[in-house]
Amino acid sequence: MNYKPAHRNPVPQALQDGSLLSDIERMGPEFAKALPEISGVTPRRLIRTAMTDIRRNPELAECDRASLFSAIMTCAELGLEPGSGMNYVHLIPRENRKLGVKEVSIIVDYKGLIVLMERGGNVTVDSGIIYEKDHCIYKRGTKQCLEIEPYLGPEDPGEIIATFAIARYKDGSEKIEVKSRREIDFIRDKFQPKNEYARKYHPWTQHFPSMARKTAIRALANYIPKNEHVSRAIEIENSFERNMALPHLDIGAISIPAGEKIEDQPESLESHENSSDDMVSVNNLIGSEK
Repeated sequence: MNYKPAHRNPVPQALQDGSLLSDIERMGPEFAKALPEISGVTPRRLIRTAMTDIRRNPELAECDRASLFSAIMTCAELGLEPGSGMNYVHLIPRENRKLGVKEVSIIVDYKGLIVLMERGGNVTVDSGIIYEKDHCIYKRGTKQCLEIEPYLGPEDPGEIIATFAIARYKDGSEKIEVKSRREIDFIRDKFQPKNEYARKYHPWTQHFPSMARKTAIRALANYIPKNEHVSRAIEIENSFERNMALPHLDIGAISIPAGEKIEDQPESLESHENSSDDMVSVNNLIGSEK
């Protein structure tokens, strides 16, 4: 799945003069405290991937600075890198018309949600899409069964008729969750914004297959052992669907000497190395798949 900004904007001054990178680097020690050791993500890598994401979509650099830092800090708390080719989580610029500012929101990709669900090693998760021309048998009851023979012909496989997610536990048991097109459309219609412009650039409009797939995965999350990262990711998703911004990070509460950068603190970092309202320019930020 390819993720590209909707359009090219002039490079913001904060990117040209390096001030944004400097400010984000100063947050390195705080990122180090927040990153879960099990994730394997280091502060340096988080900063590098965040800056790569910002350079690819310069509109992020124009957003409220506290909002941007809060979004990156949330990535740290989840232990998921923004962008970075893995596309586990996405930083999305949004216009808050009530405050007259642009803010940064987060969307956890369905792949990121799977990573969080599998974290700890108690379960593995599989998911996919069922198309109109696929041959599918799904049985519910005491013995769930899902068998899919995908259409491999030269023609289009047809409309999406359902999505599925399967959890496989250590004891060999399985849990299957299937969402029909009717259920998927109901959820989409429930959370899409009424504003025509916002609806046009909403992930449900731009990237329906990925969002439909995540619907089944989120339903499956109710049946797996919960961890704090899955709960936090779902909380973030719920906030996004209600057009609520993430709580701003209290930058003033973080006492880091001016000019101090992440490279200046090798010891603390090495320990981790081993251990709202309208959408703006969301097009192609969430990968589409068919």
